[in-house]
Amino acid sequence: MKDWQLEETIIRAARKLPEDGNVPYRFERRIMARLQAERIVDPLALWARGLWRAVLPCLALMIMVGIWSQAMGDRSDLLANDLELTLMQPLEELEFELFE
Repeated sequence: MKDWQLEETIIRAARKLPEDGNVPYRFERRIMARLQAERIVDPLALWARGLWRAVLPCLALMIMVGIWSQAMGDRSDLLANDLELTLMQPLEELEFELFE
């Protein structure tokens, strides 16, 4: 017997039973307690909770780095030279290979 046939057989048998208005004592509360005990874990909710917890440490780190960079003074010319050397180095090596 296939699953869908078994399901239909059970549903037909259940419909033939007479309705009974008696419900066990505190049945609704037991069902609701069981449903609450089996909570589904949402991975996106866990991720979002972790990100919200990381907001304050990241903000504090950003403020500390900002204060530190202001205390170090204006070194933009040194950083610009380093950046230019870093970006131009592969091109200079390529020029040497082309002309050799």
